[in-house]
Amino acid sequence: MPNVARVNDTINNNHGCEPTSKLQGTNKTSKIEVNNQKVALDGDSTTTHTVGVPPVCLPHTVPITASYSSKVEWEGQKCLAVGDSGAGHIIASGSSNVQVGS
Repeated sequence: MPNVARVNDTINNNHGCEPTSKLQGTNKTSKIEVNNQKVALDGDSTTTHTVGVPPVCLPHTVPITASYSSKVEWEGQKCLAVGDSGAGHIIASGSSNVQVGS
């Protein structure tokens, strides 16, 4: 089972301008905390980072879709977990001791 993802956990962007970003809190972000960080929910986005091929790098954000948690919901939303992705951006880090499964 994958680890629960939280706001500020690392995202692998998989493109040349900025290889990593963080999960950003949005209005969807949970009030529930795991290891003193808010849990990230389906649809939460990456922090603003650049995409493209250097030297042409443009800012963007990407929403992340929950795929590992088909039954686990907090506040009526699926929680995000390590391995969830959006447009090639993959959650790379999460809680070290809280896991989520379907």
